[in-house]
Order: sequence, then C-alpha cells, then structure tokens
Amino acid sequence: MKSQQLFFLALFCSFSSIAFAQKEQKIQICILGTLHFKQFHDSENEPQNFFSDARQREFEEVTKKLSSFAPDAIYVEREPPFQTKLDSLYALPIKDTGLSEVFQIGFRLAKYLGQTKVIGVNYFESTSQSLLSAGENIGRYQDALAEFRNTGRGITKEFLQGGLSIADFLMELNRPDKVKMSHRLLYNTPAYVKDGSFNSYKDLGQIDNQYIGAEFISLFYKRNLKIYSNILNAQLSDESTKILLIVGQTHVGVLQGLFRENDSYEVVDVLSYLK
Repeated sequence: MKSQQLFFLALFCSFSSIAFAQKEQKIQICILGTLHFKQFHDSENEPQNFFSDARQREFEEVTKKLSSFAPDAIYVEREPPFQTKLDSLYALPIKDTGLSEVFQIGFRLAKYLGQTKVIGVNYFESTSQSLLSAGENIGRYQDALAEFRNTGRGITKEFLQGGLSIADFLMELNRPDKVKMSHRLLYNTPAYVKDGSFNSYKDLGQIDNQYIGAEFISLFYKRNLKIYSNILNAQLSDESTKILLIVGQTHVGVLQGLFRENDSYEVVDVLSYLK
C-alpha cells in the first residue's frame, strides 16, 4: 500500500513539473535593427546597388544566418491595415517586390522557412530627431545628436563604399553600444531640455513647453508602446513562440526594455545569429 502511495505521489509530482514547465515556457523574441535600404539604393554605384548579384548574395547570407533562430513568425515595420497589401506582395517573387528590409530580409526569410506570410505590427507617427530645436540645455541634446549622427554616418559610409557586407553592417547596428547610444539620444538626454520649442507643432496636440524635452521623449515612447501593443496582440492571434521582429534601429532599445519587463517573453540576442 505504501509503495502504491509513493508511486502515485511520484507520478503526480512528475505531471506537476511538466505542467509548471509548460506554464513557464516563454515566448522568444529576437529583434533585428536595420536601416531603410531603399533610401540608399543607387543602381549606378555597385556597393549601393542592392539588386546587384553581390548584394543579393549577401541578403541570402543574412537569411541563412537568421534561419538558425528558426522563428515561427516574422513581424515587420508595416501597419496592420497594410496586411492585405503585404499578403499580395508576398505572393510575388522577391525580385518583384522592392528594396525594403521588409522584402529583402523579412519576405526572403519567411519564404526560406516555408511560412505563408509576414505580419505588420508598426504604428506610424511622424517624428524626427530634429524636432527638438530650442530650450534650456538644448546643447546637451544637440551634442548627443551630433555624436549619434557622426557614428552612424561612419558605419553607413563604410557599408555604402563596400567595406562591410550586409551581415557585418547589421551586426554593427545591433551592437549593445550602438543600441544604447540611439536609446539614450531619444529616451534620456532630451529630458534635460526645458522651456523650449519644437520646429513644428503640426498634429502634435497640446504641448507643455516648460517640459519640452519630456514631451519629445513621450512622442517617441508613445509610438513604440503602440508597436509593442501590436506585437502582443499579433502573438495572441497567431500563438507564435519564436518571433523575429525587423524594425528600424532606433526602435530596438525601447522595445527590448519593454519585452524584458514582460514575464511572458524572453529577449534573444540577434548578434548570436548574425555572427
């Protein structure tokens, strides 16, 4: 009798452990920060011709590297109302879609993995790093902006001159120091600026000029919160467990922070797959 009780107790503990493990299994999200390749395309300049055989091979290299993460969903920087258009474009060959990272990386990887679509999770609001133009301590922000632009231009220039492959360029963009720099520029340093103004107030609603730097931060943060909400709800719909998110590099830091605070998610380092 005692041995039977021990057996059932062990069996119960085993099932409980399995159930607990299943409950605690986290959704993995890997965030790839990019630039918008279309803005730099030049068919007359070989390194900037992203339809050239060499650059297309590099996109294929990136695809194979990221495929080792084996995502079951790929989310891209397009708005959910654009999904029908995304689906129609997905049915076309890659060469007939476009130069955007949505097509050259997102579509390419999804097709390579045999998936039926990519999902748009963006929320678009017109924001600009140059919007914050005047106020007390504006020099702190302007110095940080100049440092960010100089660093970005240096990396981008090397890439556009053929000194970096697409995979190497993406690695540079996603290194922790580069992500930290862009995050600090948009979500930390502007708070020093008070009693100032924006270049334009179009469609911004009521602005408290006394805390103009904090208002600036809130514009960028609000947009990313809505992107975050779109991702959470897309995942609830498709029940994916491994997500690759492809977004502009300046979104990476804030989105990583939001997902690290969500107990249902685990943030996976994209660099481990780009190497």
